[in-house]
Amino acid sequence: ARATKDWAFVLFKDGVRVWKRGHAAKDERSSFAVKAEVLVGCSADDLTKLLLTRDYDVIRRFNPTVVDGRDLEWRDGRRERVTYIETKPVWPLRPRDFVCRVRHTSLPDGAQLVVNTPAADARAPVYKGL
Repeated sequence: ARATKDWAFVLFKDGVRVWKRGHAAKDERSSFAVKAEVLVGCSADDLTKLLLTRDYDVIRRFNPTVVDGRDLEWRDGRRERVTYIETKPVWPLRPRDFVCRVRHTSLPDGAQLVVNTPAADARAPVYKGL
């Protein structure tokens, strides 16, 4: 496992190592980034294809709270997209919607980096009831 500067180790469970960093990585109320590593029995390319799928039937197999979604914009030669996602309510919360930027980079050593960050986009529908 490769720990990097400024990342605080959080957890090792079921073969997954998790770190976080942010303004105050030890403060659970601050915004933060999460990094995880896991050894899986497939190639980095196959896992990346799964993480980047836009097939919502496949996505719902792994995240059954997803109702629907769509890409709002592609950028940088299709290496980055802005996506809108709707989810079902999970008690005690109401249904949610998200706009996120999904960026894919292939590194020289063969590693695949997929980064999701929150985004805003005027093309995202206004969610009724919020």
